[in-house]
Amino acid sequence: MSPARRSFSLLVAACALAATTGGGAFGSTADTVHPSVADQQLAKAAVLHLGDFAPGSGWVATTPPSNGRSSGAASSCAVATKTAGLTETGHAVSAFKAPGFYVQSWATILQTPTMVQLDWRRSTPFILGCLRSSIARSLDASTSLTSIVELPFPKVAPLLRAYRATVSVEAQGTTIPMVADILVYARGRTELELLQVSPQAFASQAKAAEQRIASLLSLRATA
Repeated sequence: MSPARRSFSLLVAACALAATTGGGAFGSTADTVHPSVADQQLAKAAVLHLGDFAPGSGWVATTPPSNGRSSGAASSCAVATKTAGLTETGHAVSAFKAPGFYVQSWATILQTPTMVQLDWRRSTPFILGCLRSSIARSLDASTSLTSIVELPFPKVAPLLRAYRATVSVEAQGTTIPMVADILVYARGRTELELLQVSPQAFASQAKAAEQRIASLLSLRATA
């Protein structure tokens, strides 16, 4: 693997970890898990699928880092939020890559809409700080976090927060600026997360694609 590809893979892993840790302060930390067949199917339907990409666009399915779940150590950031009273009944994750690009989506279904509202109120004050510390802690020496800020985003769901991390990747004496956009949103009983990593030069195109994907996945969140 070339140094550039290795750095990109490490960046993807770091950002995916941060999304499941920082964004995972919302959604994937319920203190009780009682999967139901129906809600598992709804969660799988609510994530991104290969058929959502244009044929011949170069996107292929890939395995998400850590299988899309944060480790016990990584989830320490999410401990800042309370998880009592939350019951998860469905969860799904999908990931796709194209040369220089990566996208991952999560869907978590809680037992009631009230639980989602409670989780949102508890968690959203911590998400930005958790993302910042998680990304910075997870990057290797060739990659540095330049900034992470809230990202203006159309309200494709009743509850929504969006963030953009700007990261510099050093490869073979060249600095490659990258962006990682993380969207956390919810509708009904469904909590959704979307991560996209792309070169900074394509940031505007990436955001347009994220808006289309987020709108599509929000409509699929029927639980």
